[in-house]
Amino acid sequence: MAGPAGLIEAPRVDFPAAVPVVEAVRRWQHWLAVERRVSKHTLDAYSRDLSAFLGFLADHLGGQPGLDELSALRAADFRSWLAGRVNQGLAARSTARALAVVRGFFRHLDREGLAHNPAVAVVRTPRQPHNLPRPLSVDQAAATIETIGELATAPWMARRDTALVALLYGAGLRIGEALGLNRRDLPTGDD
Repeated sequence: MAGPAGLIEAPRVDFPAAVPVVEAVRRWQHWLAVERRVSKHTLDAYSRDLSAFLGFLADHLGGQPGLDELSALRAADFRSWLAGRVNQGLAARSTARALAVVRGFFRHLDREGLAHNPAVAVVRTPRQPHNLPRPLSVDQAAATIETIGELATAPWMARRDTALVALLYGAGLRIGEALGLNRRDLPTGDD
C-alpha cells in the first residue's frame, strides 16, 4: 500500500497544478489516510472534490495554480467556484462538502507552512435545504397501522406495535415521548 517516499497509494486524480501543489496534495492525501484514517471512499471523494477545485482554478486563473496563486486567492475567487457548481446543477450538500474539503486542504497548507489564505474561511457554506418530513395521508396511515402487525413474530408483538403506531400517528408523538409514557399518565376518566 505504500508508494514512493513511504507515502500511501493515493487515488490517481488528474488536476492541472504546479509541481509543489501536486506534492502538497499527495502529502494531504497521505495525512488524511494515515493521521485522520479516513476510508478509501472518503479519500477518493475528497480527492475528486479538490481535483475539481484545482481544475476550476486552472481555467479561472488561466494557468496551473502554484502555491503563490493559492495564497493570493480572494473570497471572490472561491465564490466564483461555488457559483460554477450551482450552474452545473450540483446539490447544495455536495457543494458544502466540497467547500469543507477545500478549507481542509488550505488548513493543511497553512500547517505545513506552504500557503496561507484566510479568504477561504470567510466564504459562507451554501444553505442547506431544510426538508421537513411530509405527513402521511389518512389512507397511508390506515394502511401502515394495518400492516405493522404483520411484521411482528408473535401475536402480542403485533398488538403492541399496532397500538404504538396508532398512538404515534393519532397523538402526534415522537417515539421517545410515546415510549416514555407510564400507566399513571393515562387519564382516569374522573374529569
